[in-house]
Amino acid sequence: MSKRAGESAKINPRSEEVTEMSLATLPNTNYNPTGINGFPVPVVDLFRYENIYKNTNNGFAVEFRQQMIRLHEQGFKLQEIAERLNCSVSVVKKWLRRYREGDIISDKSRAPLHREVKNTQFNQHMVKEILEQFPFYGSRRIAHQIEKEIGVEVSHVTVSQMMKDITEKKEPVVAEIIEIAEPDTIWHMDMTPMRIAKGKQQYIFAIIDACTRRVLAIKNYDGCTSVEVIDCLYSAIINNAGKKPRTLYTDNGGQFVSKVFEDCLKIRTIFHHKTDKGCPWQNGKVERLFKTLFDEWFAYRWYITPKGLSESLEEFRNWFNNEREIQKLGYKTPMQIMKEKQKISC
Repeated sequence: MSKRAGESAKINPRSEEVTEMSLATLPNTNYNPTGINGFPVPVVDLFRYENIYKNTNNGFAVEFRQQMIRLHEQGFKLQEIAERLNCSVSVVKKWLRRYREGDIISDKSRAPLHREVKNTQFNQHMVKEILEQFPFYGSRRIAHQIEKEIGVEVSHVTVSQMMKDITEKKEPVVAEIIEIAEPDTIWHMDMTPMRIAKGKQQYIFAIIDACTRRVLAIKNYDGCTSVEVIDCLYSAIINNAGKKPRTLYTDNGGQFVSKVFEDCLKIRTIFHHKTDKGCPWQNGKVERLFKTLFDEWFAYRWYITPKGLSESLEEFRNWFNNEREIQKLGYKTPMQIMKEKQKISC
């Protein structure tokens, strides 16, 4: 047997010689790891990743990887193995994959065994400590702070990943689905800004019916106050043959929560429902209308005057109500749905 083949037989974890070995055969090396800047170090673990590569005996590194395999066979999860051996999960995955593929688990790389290995747990502790003291710091400033305090260079990309791991994971938001069976039960109203030629600012107000998705009014104004909101609401009522909604959904914009507008709704006996802060999906139907307006209408048109924009918005309203099919409505137009609802009521 050749010398190379003999070495492979010794370091192959599947060989009988290796499986009969004790849990760890330690080389004649004195290990005394100490803390950095007073950071406490747990009880000395000879399988810790940062100690392995300070040792020139490659067999010790093989024992470290065998320890990974034994812990995995005992039912430990990857994260638990990584925490016990103070290494990354990717390292555990790599050597377990090589073991399953029947490959040898010796170090094939040509990197020197004395290479310095970063103390990941300590760096993560420093990142967490700095974030608690300066929560507004970014990854680059934190990396600079670590280098400034302890003289260790850490990549800002590594710091950014550590910040993601430290940050508490938020539960996914489940949007509230509001489906209405009758027309004119709920109207949604909102505003979006737009610039026309020469940078002139215009404010577009729109009202849409929650049941049929009809655009009841969509108008542009030079200002964004309660006066414009009331004018748009009255235009919607006129376009709807004088019928008003039971409830009007708006966000918490200043023009929608003003006393003037609230008094107007009370006079018309319309209940005002304001969406919760940070929950735009509660007014999602009119938000989706604005997306259609900009993607399918404004993207192919240019406006010089507010009058030209106003005429175009009226064309858009007619097109949206009578021609544009909506997937949520079974690829029917809003007016088709309106006619079906009228037949059912009759």
